Amino acid sequence: MKKHFLIFSLLLSFLLTSCSVDNASQDITDTINDAIPNLYVTLAQIGAFIVMVLIVIFFGYKPIKKKLDARREYVKKNLDDSDKHLKEAKKKEKEAEDIITASRIQANSIVEKARKQAIEEKNQMLDEAEKAIALKKLQDEKELKDKEQKMIKDNRDKIISTALDASKEILKREIKEEDNKKIVDDFIDKLNDEK
Repeated sequence: MKKHFLIFSLLLSFLLTSCSVDNASQDITDTINDAIPNLYVTLAQIGAFIVMVLIVIFFGYKPIKKKLDARREYVKKNLDDSDKHLKEAKKKEKEAEDIITASRIQANSIVEKARKQAIEEKNQMLDEAEKAIALKKLQDEKELKDKEQKMIKDNRDKIISTALDASKEILKREIKEEDNKKIVDDFIDKLNDEK
């Protein structure tokens, strides 16, 4: 239907715009009258022009404008989507940087904790080793004192028995145990005084 209307409009404008020319032999007045535009022809030309403008507006300008508006909206939507995606990407990048920073801080904290714990364990092991060494030293000293006391006792017993045997030989009689102990104690006291 649009095609038929367009063809009809073009034919009408062509017919209305043509000027009639009578014979070339008409006089100058006819030529002057022909030079002045005919009112009906002028109105027809203006009408045809208006119809052509309306046809161009309805069949050319409006669809093109509609397509341009649709294209503008499409481009605007794409730009808005791009901006939105860019903002989301920046936000996610910021979140990722925050996570990385937090992870680094946490890793440093873990390393620092482990280092402190290692130092504490080292110090604790050193303390335990020192305590063990001191305990071993005390035990060794006690053992030495015990051995020394035992040796002194053994020597004392040997001295007593030797002294008893010697006194029996010298005196040719048996000495009482008490006398023996007194003699030995006096002898040991003399030795200690000399030291």
